[in-house]
Amino acid sequence: MAPAGIARASLAQDTRHTLMASDLMHVAQKCAAFLGERHASKQRLEARRLNPFRRDALLATEEMYR
Repeated sequence: MAPAGIARASLAQDTRHTLMASDLMHVAQKCAAFLGERHASKQRLEARRLNPFRRDALLATEEMYR
């Protein structure tokens, strides 16, 4: 049987690793959200460049609601 001090140290290490993993997951989720927004905005810009009629319709619609 292992001494109590070793068991406590092992538990502390496990807890620390769990916290580090959850922190990394939190950061990864934030990065994924940011990259998703960036991807969507790039798609909108590209669509506007490729289809000028769509861009004009979009601008006309925005003007109507001002």
